[in-house]
Amino acid sequence: MSTARTNTTIAALKAKIDKTRKAIELRKSYLEPLEKEHEEAKLRVNKATEDKKRILKNHAARMRGMKNSKQNFQRQLQNKRQNGTTSQNEKFHAQIEAKRKETRERRDEFLKLKAKAQTGSVQTNRDAMSCGICLENYDNDEKLPKVLDCGHTICLVCLDSLEKSNGHLVSCPFCREKCSTRNCPTNLLTLNK
Repeated sequence: MSTARTNTTIAALKAKIDKTRKAIELRKSYLEPLEKEHEEAKLRVNKATEDKKRILKNHAARMRGMKNSKQNFQRQLQNKRQNGTTSQNEKFHAQIEAKRKETRERRDEFLKLKAKAQTGSVQTNRDAMSCGICLENYDNDEKLPKVLDCGHTICLVCLDSLEKSNGHLVSCPFCREKCSTRNCPTNLLTLNK
């Protein structure tokens, strides 16, 4: 090969190398921000992982604390029950349960009276002749027996006091059903005793 041709080939190769080098540098310039972004993303992921571990560790500690508190509370409650000591809250619940029992007994008594009234044998029962709220006997004046929409009977005085505190729509003191106090009929069956 001739020298001129060799020089031309060398020059062409050098130009090609320069062109390739420039292309590589251009690609590197594109990759540098991406590499920085990738490194920042790695740092964020590592920080998030550490935060997650810290949060889980704190959560586990809180859960252990709550579990210990629950066990302590259960032990204290068990000790109170064994020692016979009760708090005001427990006394309150005991009173509520006693009232519920009394209400159930009264309701059962009422249902028996209602059944007897339907059969006509209630006239011998003295309890049906008095108001279930004030426990006074019915009469043809102030203690006139009035029947609510739910079927329960109370005297006119008690009905008026319920009406004053609640308006014309009252809750029955026996079954808690909402009843209108307008045009309550008189319980003639009770009056005829």
